[in-house]
Amino acid sequence: MAVGAKDNIDRLLVQEYAGKVTLCTAESATAIEPEKMLGAMQDYASMRKAMFDMRDKLKNLCYGVNAKSANYTSSF
Repeated sequence: MAVGAKDNIDRLLVQEYAGKVTLCTAESATAIEPEKMLGAMQDYASMRKAMFDMRDKLKNLCYGVNAKSANYTSSF
């Protein structure tokens, strides 16, 4: 897959924004500390895993209850 402008509009956009520079300093006032962000991501991942585990346990429990309460009849 080629990277670059494919048509006239893309070429004009590339020319327009080629000289633009963004300032992205590491010590920005709105930046979040990496340790804090990684901690939040770890908390979210742990909660998500716990929810999946609980869903699976509940699914198995419901399956067992439904299987025990079902009335099976022979088709022969």
